[in-house]
Parts: sequence; structure tokens; C-alpha cells
Amino acid sequence: MKISIVLYAQHYRLAVQCLDRIQQFTSIPYELLIVADDGLDDVINFLTFEYEHRVIRNEGKSVASAYNLGAAASSGERIVFLRDQIMVSEGWLEALSGCLDKHPNAAIAGPMMNDVSGEQRISVLFKNKEHLYQSAPILRLNKSDVYTRVPRLISLLMMIPRECYDRIGGFDERFEIETYEDDDLCYRALMLNYDLYIAEGSVVFWLEPPPMDPNDPVDLATVRRCAVGAFGSR
Repeated sequence: MKISIVLYAQHYRLAVQCLDRIQQFTSIPYELLIVADDGLDDVINFLTFEYEHRVIRNEGKSVASAYNLGAAASSGERIVFLRDQIMVSEGWLEALSGCLDKHPNAAIAGPMMNDVSGEQRISVLFKNKEHLYQSAPILRLNKSDVYTRVPRLISLLMMIPRECYDRIGGFDERFEIETYEDDDLCYRALMLNYDLYIAEGSVVFWLEPPPMDPNDPVDLATVRRCAVGAFGSR
């Protein structure tokens, strides 16, 4: 089963840490594709020359467009969509793929992680980043075959079989900012009678990214109107 990892890289330091942890903690073969926003030349140049990866430029500058670009260029039977804010730990990919093996009707599998909303959230106290990473073995203890069916997963990290991705129709690029594209994808998967699962043996960690450009503020009211229009049309 060939697996493609689509990494959406927006932040230089986080992207480097994310890549290093993927290389360190991923023991099964995978294809890696990196997508970066057009204009982030420091990120693109470093990843191209230091890691020798081809970087796909995302002119759309949204999660939805970046993920769709990566999926179109990938060749795996299963696609992992991953943000550079996510730091993986040992066994993360095996647990996600094992979930899809166990549940053939699953369209999306997601991990457990800190500081997020919904049922994927894990409560963990930590003093620093290293302390957070050290908690992984305890958090996944006896969870290797535990899969929880849920109505929603977040797009910081998710695995989708290609046939499901194609049937669902990918991510809706009307969501131009990183808001609601995951809710919409999950909604459309459920409307097609697919299931969504958390693989509790897959534990990853979210690191808060730098603030968005203050000169390019997010118009959440516009995003909400887009979401209402999109959901209302289905």
C-alpha cells in the first residue's frame, strides 16, 4: 500500500522541525510532497536545496488549495495531509494506516493531538517542547488498536484513501482561509455514508505557529458567509 504525505509548509522553522520528525519517526515507506505558498522564497529555497525535495508553489494560499495541489501530484493509494505545525511521534503513520485497514468504510483517519477542539484533543501538561514530546509513549500506551468513530476530524493531519478523496471531490477551495475546509470535507464524507475515525495510537503534537501577517488580516465574517453558503448548497 503506497502512502503519499502532502506537507503544507508555511513557516521556515516549523517546516524544518516537522520534516526532521517525519524522517525520524516514520518507519514504513512513503512518498513526500511539499507545498508552500508562492512568495515564501526562504522556505521554498531551503527545502529545495537542503532537503532536495521538489516544492510545489501554492498560488491559492489556502489549506484547501495546497492540499489539492499535493494530492494531484501524489501517486499513493492513501494520502496524508499534514500541516508544518504538527510534530509526529513513533508509530504515527502505522496507526493511521492500520485504522483504514481495520475499517474499510472509513474515509478519513486522524490522530490524537494537544490543544485542538473536538474529540481528538488530548489533555497534557508540559513545561516545554521536549517535555511534551516525552509524553508520547504514555499517551499511546495500549491504544495501538483503539479506533473511535467520530463526526468530525481536523485537517491539521488526516489520512484519506485516494478513492475516497476522489469520490468526495477533494477540499473545497471556496474556503480561502484556513477555516471550515475540514468541517466541509467531513460533512461531504458523511453524506456519502463514509465513516470517520480517530486512531488513538497515533499521537502527534501541535506547536503554535507565528501570528498571521497583521497587514493581511483574516476577515472571519466573510469566511463564515462562505461556509454558510457552501453548507447550505448541499
